[in-house]
Amino acid sequence: MALASVILITGLAVFWGVSLRNVLKYRGISVKNPSETPISIGFILALTGSLLLFAESLALIALERTGNIYILIGVPQVIGLCIFFIGCFLHAWSVAVRGYYTTSWSMRDNHKLVTEAPYNIVRHPSYLAYMLMILGVTLVWVKWFTLIPWIAIPGYILVSRREEELLIERFGDQYREYMKHVGAFIPKL
Repeated sequence: MALASVILITGLAVFWGVSLRNVLKYRGISVKNPSETPISIGFILALTGSLLLFAESLALIALERTGNIYILIGVPQVIGLCIFFIGCFLHAWSVAVRGYYTTSWSMRDNHKLVTEAPYNIVRHPSYLAYMLMILGVTLVWVKWFTLIPWIAIPGYILVSRREEELLIERFGDQYREYMKHVGAFIPKL
């Protein structure tokens, strides 16, 4: 199996493994105060771009494994694989840390503001992780169609703004203070 496939499969396994772990671990926890599911243009862009990213990743793995495509490992591909894997790890880390405290889908009565690492580095590490994964696949494959999942990036930005409105509504000055010290997608110095 080629190096690119190994790294992509490993990254996706980390990504999906931690996500599945959280779903299974917290499936019995009831939601007392569900917020509206953010079906909006931002949500649709983020979801569509994310699904296309995973489809491209799986297609790249399949094509490389069958020998229908060979990824020359040059500087852009090495950088892309590193960025992709860092994105997968960051997503898994953020999902593991936040547990069942998500904002997009629901806020429980006992919802707490998660500010431990990686949430003390950026406010939206999961969305940043997706962005890194998209950039990574683009650098690995270097084909025009790898730009299509980039539609997710404005989607993540729009969804994060809606989440922040909910968090300000819930936590008020505590969240505003957090925003002063922690960047949304880029760490503040």
